[in-house]
Amino acid sequence: MEGLALGNGVIEDYYYSSDRLQMTSQAASKGGNTLLSLSYGYQAAAGGSGVGTLSGNSGQMISVGGTVNSQAKDEAYGYDTLGRLVSRVGWGSGKPAVRVRSLG
Repeated sequence: MEGLALGNGVIEDYYYSSDRLQMTSQAASKGGNTLLSLSYGYQAAAGGSGVGTLSGNSGQMISVGGTVNSQAKDEAYGYDTLGRLVSRVGWGSGKPAVRVRSLG
């Protein structure tokens, strides 16, 4: 865990996996109130990192979820076989999916 105490009284904590040093979660609080609590996922389903890719830790962020100011926030990402971001599914419920257009 790594942490920061900011001048405005906010305490930020960052947690990392021991094997890959990937950030697994993040939290921020002030005066005992949780402002932010997010978890990060790296486990891709088969095909989640492009056609023909296998399931497992892709090394790229696949999902983020938790709360920001007590509101649920969730987002998922998809990549092509070159590791480029190709899709993002909304931040919170009811948000539409957004497609990222490839420039190459």
